Amino acid sequence: MGLVRSIGIDPGTRSFSVFGLEDGRPFLDEDVPSDEVARDPDVLLDLLEEAEPDIIVGPSGYGLPLKWAHKLTEEDLFLLVLRKPEDKGIPVLEGLVEMVRRAGRRKLPMIFIPSVIQMPTVPRYRKLNRIDMGTADKLAVTVLAIQECSEVHGLSYDEVDLIVVEAGGAYTSLMAVKSGRIVDGIGGSQGAVGYMSHGRMDGEVAYLYGGFPKIRLFEGGVIDIAGDGGLRPEEWPFRAREDERARDAWELFFEEVEKFARALTASVPEPVEVVLSGRLTEVPEVRAEMERRLSSIAPVRKLKGFGAEAKTPAQGEAVIGDGLMGGRYKELVEHVGIRGAKGTVLDYVLIGSWPEVLKRYGVKASLVYGGGG
Repeated sequence: MGLVRSIGIDPGTRSFSVFGLEDGRPFLDEDVPSDEVARDPDVLLDLLEEAEPDIIVGPSGYGLPLKWAHKLTEEDLFLLVLRKPEDKGIPVLEGLVEMVRRAGRRKLPMIFIPSVIQMPTVPRYRKLNRIDMGTADKLAVTVLAIQECSEVHGLSYDEVDLIVVEAGGAYTSLMAVKSGRIVDGIGGSQGAVGYMSHGRMDGEVAYLYGGFPKIRLFEGGVIDIAGDGGLRPEEWPFRAREDERARDAWELFFEEVEKFARALTASVPEPVEVVLSGRLTEVPEVRAEMERRLSSIAPVRKLKGFGAEAKTPAQGEAVIGDGLMGGRYKELVEHVGIRGAKGTVLDYVLIGSWPEVLKRYGVKASLVYGGGG
């Protein structure tokens, strides 16, 4: 086909980042406040429609294996956000689900992509008892990093071995790439502490809490440790020099990033580089500390993307969309293996009566060793 117009969308706690590519050149680079999308999703949909894209990679949450918006079921919508029906109060999730519904009704060319755990390139045993090995936006960042590493170092995709650290405004995730394919990941809700999120949760804490709302996954991170919910990332390095709690948050955050990055060297023993991405890595002091701690693993480089204002997940999604439509990045997308993604993110849990849990939410998962949800 001719030149492909591809758009990626990355929903955040503050804004939906929208980025468009046409033959490797940006044509759209905008942010729409999340509270606006929550109030009126058509604000975002009108912007997308006016851009006349060939494909839109939608905000894919926990991931779906390449499914168009107009074909989504209620089960698919649940799988995107993994939110209990009675659990309200997170505006970005409210806006996302309604926006996706309306995109389907409008027949916009919006497709949803998988997350790390759904990739055929990740060995099955690494998926066991996991859900979040990196959400779909983290997969998109990693695909962008593979392309950029190939270009920067003059490598074929087969020669690209990476560790990607995505330190966003809420979560911290790490992904591993071997021979240009994603082979492992540590998602934000099961790994290092994030700016808002506690990361992995001690099982005894979860037990004593019992049932808790999804907002709890956005708590216990740097800002809660520092005791200041309004602490801006740019202020944190200076606060850490004079405040004990902010300093504890600083030491914990960077030590955990280093620990989990080193853990991924079990999957990728000799990475070409460690690639940094995300909101926190825009802060010079944060980036410098990451470079100091991670440089003994491999050279550390900040992901540049297309030099746009849009967040790197949206840029990566636009690259994926282009490749899926046979554009400039077709070879990259085919090499990474996105078309081979399958199943749901809930297929690999082997704890207790998991099939009964799935039935409660109307999910018909194909469990890893047989049986159904």
